[in-house]
Amino acid sequence: MPRYRRRPITREKSLQAALTSVVVGAGAAAMTYVITRLMLQRDPLLPESVSPAVIAPSGADTGDE
Repeated sequence: MPRYRRRPITREKSLQAALTSVVVGAGAAAMTYVITRLMLQRDPLLPESVSPAVIAPSGADTGDE
């Protein structure tokens, strides 16, 4: 069984790991934001057999005045 020798963690390595974590977290947050915005901007798909007059709730302003 192989043995490993641990080297002491330096301040430079610790800061590098912290910076990497922040960059990865910010990238993940940015990608989540972009994907969420894309999904929320999509138009809902309506079946072709249903007319818009049927979908509008009663009393809604349909512009047919």
